[in-house]
Amino acid sequence: MSNKFNLKFNIYDVVVGVISIALVIILLIVNNTGLVRSKENTNNKVVYIYHKTKKLDECTTYYNSMESEEIKVVLKKEKYSYLLGDMTILINKEKGIRIADVTCPNHLCENTGWMNIVGMPIVCLPNDIQVFIQYSDGVVDNGIMME
Repeated sequence: MSNKFNLKFNIYDVVVGVISIALVIILLIVNNTGLVRSKENTNNKVVYIYHKTKKLDECTTYYNSMESEEIKVVLKKEKYSYLLGDMTILINKEKGIRIADVTCPNHLCENTGWMNIVGMPIVCLPNDIQVFIQYSDGVVDNGIMME
């Protein structure tokens, strides 16, 4: 039994490598909608707040309608009885979204910090609340709850 191995590159290795790199680049460009949409929809970002699968309509905030650099959204226990306590959400044009003050046992959502990636939620599991940024579809919602 002979143990002869050829470790030299041949033309097939180069062709397969070039095709693989080209496919990876094409897939990154096509699938990364943030790169494609960021220039045309910079002012059309919307912050949504959901309880389980129900959107809290009065908590929809459009970035392009924000007058100040940062706003505070407060979900009160009195209005939303399913919450463990009051919840404060900060929305900043530059930094993104953040859950700043919440009543829950582990405070993981608070420790997440600022999130400005479109579609990436901040989730508070004990309160069943999701907060995330999406691109708007052009529909204007007048219900903004700000403090």
